Amino acid sequence: MIALECGHNQLIVDQAGRVAHLGARLPLRHIPNYQPQVSRARTEQPSWPEALPLAGNGWFGVPGLAVHCRGDNAQPRPSSVRVEVADGCLAIHFYDAVIDLHWSQHWHALGDSGVFRVHSEVLPSQDTQLNYLASVAIPVVHASDVLFCAGGWTREGQLHRQTLQVGGWHQTSRVGRSGHDHYPAFYVNQPGRSMVLSLAWSGDHESHVDVLAEGQRLAQIGEHLAVPLALSAGQRHQSPPALVSVGPSEQAAQHDLHQALRAHWLPVDVAQPRDVHLNSWEAVYFDHNLPGLAALAAAGERAGAERFVLDDGWFGSRRNDESGLGDWTISSEVWPEGFTPLVKVLAQHGQNFGLWVEPEMVNPVSQLAARHPEWMLHDARYPPIQGRQQLMLDLGLDAVQNALFTALDAVLSAYPIRYLKWDHNRLAGQPRSQGRYGTRAAVLGVYALFERLRAAHPDVQIESCASGGGRMDLGVLRHCYRVWTSDCNDPIERALMQPAMIKFLPPEVLGSHAGPADSHTTSRVTALKTRIISALQGSYGYEFNLASLDEAQLALLAEGAQWYKANRLWMQCCESFVLTEPAAPRQLLMKRSACGSHMALWVIQVRAEPGGVAPPARLPLDGEWRLNTVMDSDLHGFSRAYTAPPSFSGEVLSGAWLAAQGLNLVTLLPEQALLIEGTRV
Repeated sequence: MIALECGHNQLIVDQAGRVAHLGARLPLRHIPNYQPQVSRARTEQPSWPEALPLAGNGWFGVPGLAVHCRGDNAQPRPSSVRVEVADGCLAIHFYDAVIDLHWSQHWHALGDSGVFRVHSEVLPSQDTQLNYLASVAIPVVHASDVLFCAGGWTREGQLHRQTLQVGGWHQTSRVGRSGHDHYPAFYVNQPGRSMVLSLAWSGDHESHVDVLAEGQRLAQIGEHLAVPLALSAGQRHQSPPALVSVGPSEQAAQHDLHQALRAHWLPVDVAQPRDVHLNSWEAVYFDHNLPGLAALAAAGERAGAERFVLDDGWFGSRRNDESGLGDWTISSEVWPEGFTPLVKVLAQHGQNFGLWVEPEMVNPVSQLAARHPEWMLHDARYPPIQGRQQLMLDLGLDAVQNALFTALDAVLSAYPIRYLKWDHNRLAGQPRSQGRYGTRAAVLGVYALFERLRAAHPDVQIESCASGGGRMDLGVLRHCYRVWTSDCNDPIERALMQPAMIKFLPPEVLGSHAGPADSHTTSRVTALKTRIISALQGSYGYEFNLASLDEAQLALLAEGAQWYKANRLWMQCCESFVLTEPAAPRQLLMKRSACGSHMALWVIQVRAEPGGVAPPARLPLDGEWRLNTVMDSDLHGFSRAYTAPPSFSGEVLSGAWLAAQGLNLVTLLPEQALLIEGTRV
């Protein structure tokens, strides 16, 4: 047995290249024999998968490697296996002498975080078609259930828990980006152990947990290849990496993942304060005029905004979403003096400048589309399929990357822009370019473009938006400062989305804005305090017309911003606790500082309590805590249906009691919210 240690966790692999253990450290002596039993009705080869399970070696679930060699549907079987450990890495090398094929899996310890980065490679010696290569595959013999996110536009982060049965659990996303439909990560749980696999890839993907009739269970995740990938002899292919975190509970695995992302993955220092955003989109849409935007920025200053993001409509002929996309020059019609007047206004109001772009897309009615129809990512043999009046550009072409870099570099060099909200507003349809299936190359192309822009403009931060949360994966977060969680700013919907995504991402990377009273995506009307409290769960900001508010309302927003600024540094490295399941009428989220001295509790009532009165909320605390109510969305304390406990104003309570019996909270009415903070005594 060969081991790779990472903090409190350990990977153990046998000489045949099988993963024998992943989790808390075990002794490397007196190890039982775990060879599976062989059913009389099956082959004599035991279904005992290597690090990449193989159909040719007796695995009857989803194979971790599937290839065609010169038209032959080969099922590789290793002739030799070699396991190496060096410098925090463990590599398992396989070779099939029959078809002359090499493949391998590589595990890297992310410091002492307890989290591993894993990828796989294949190296053919003849022309080969690669059908699938899992990034990671792990036996989960005792697995009982899977936790995952599936949703849609304005319904991101819908958390589901599925009990495992024979047949297992399988999901595939084929939309050309990581997508709203299936988030590329999942937890697989068993009593006393939870493991999360998260794929760092912004394109098509697939996830599997096989449950075979004879008892074997195996989890894997990898890139979905909609069309086989043609590899020439000697052409090495490397899968996207996946991060794997394992712990004694979902909470432990989640926290290790968050800390590993903060320390080893995200392109931003956790000590850098994350600004309060003011985005212009739901405030003005395409109506760009300096007096209106100046009034918005002035109101934003009173509300505590630190960054002003000018959204869609500033370039080319882009007065609506029907034309101009792709023409990344400032519109002289809207901005006759360029951005200089706006930059002066923002400086007066203490806000840095952010700008919306959507470089991967193009309107057919645009100068770019007219000049370069060959740059479109679609099958020219058919009429093009539009989405939102736009087509995709083929970022797999160097010429496209170079043109986009030149255009964006010119704008970023001319003005003190510190932020790009980078959108991606359509799915891939017939993504064929120059005789090849183009989405994979386009994903790699946008990664390359991110890298070039960040190298040329290291002070510019990038946000990933894709019709809201359509691209929130770890691949894009290798390059981006934060993600836009959803185009839905309804605080009640967000009360479900944000805790769900916190299972997979640290809360500070989730863009979370207070929107208008009448939600533009749900038409639900909510109190301003409810919207503020919900937005404070993530990267705080505003996305509605603040200039229409009175001074009392702006003061409430400023109160939220002041609390956020006072607490953001500890919240950027905190442990987050999702304390309720999605079906619960009252959603509870708690954050606790890394040093254990601060905590915050969000209570959001998404619907009425079925029994009338909510039970006390059990909180994972110890020691003694002084609690204070930060904000309560009930404007009239008497509107609640029951005699309630008073607000907290400095009471000291026992953490042991709060953990065992809970905190007795007021029973909120539907769509009300409460924010409580605590300091350890």
